[in-house]
Amino acid sequence: MPIAPAADKSVELLAGPLAHDRYARLALARQVAERTAANFGADLLFCALYGSVARETDGPFSDVELFCACRSGDTPCRVYEWIEAGIKIKLRVYTEAGLIAETAAVDTEWPLSHNKIFYHNLLAGSPALLAELRELATSADEAAFAYTITHVYLAEVYELTAKLYNLRHLAEVADKGAAPVLLKLLEHVAIILGMAERRCFSTRQLMLSEAAGWNILPGAFPQLCRLALSGNFVEGNKADGLVEQLWSELGAFLQQRDLLQTSAISGFY
Repeated sequence: MPIAPAADKSVELLAGPLAHDRYARLALARQVAERTAANFGADLLFCALYGSVARETDGPFSDVELFCACRSGDTPCRVYEWIEAGIKIKLRVYTEAGLIAETAAVDTEWPLSHNKIFYHNLLAGSPALLAELRELATSADEAAFAYTITHVYLAEVYELTAKLYNLRHLAEVADKGAAPVLLKLLEHVAIILGMAERRCFSTRQLMLSEAAGWNILPGAFPQLCRLALSGNFVEGNKADGLVEQLWSELGAFLQQRDLLQTSAISGFY
């Protein structure tokens, strides 16, 4: 039995998203979970709903996101995406070993890639593996978090801060050029804070407001987040002191928490 029903994919894609109430999305999620359970049979360990529908923050055009794990399989993770009744559906099908390996890894988007482990609704199967995954996600090696944080700090935060400094000398493009750079900088700082605290964001769209509300790094960071979220980048571009303050405060925070690991820095001499 196929996980996704047969349909004219071109017609569905061209029709665009359709508005549905929350109950319709939940009903569809349960149908997909039932089809998934029937498809994999005894090999299925669980199927769970995650994303905005699981958190009850979905809107009329929200998609439905699910993930499941099977005892066996040739590929650690397969991703299926389709349209059903005007709703986009994404289903991640993991092998048990694949999901455990992904959960144990500390990747550069850990607060986003691991949110399904902390925010989900079980729709089929047993919760046993999900409980193990939650413990595994929060107990990863301290050195692995420090290594990844240092990499994000060097590869993203350092470089984006330098780009903002450069824009000071390009007055004719500063207002237009600084906006996306500042936004990217703040997102990567938020990623670092999430890893430092082992906390996940509910969605990428809410990461700045959530990270600023944690009050982990008071000072320039929440001020810059408010500027970014309000769209008032012109004021933000002129507030060079806030960017310098953020750099100083973030560095002090990482040093105090012993989260800068020199082994993450590679060089050729």
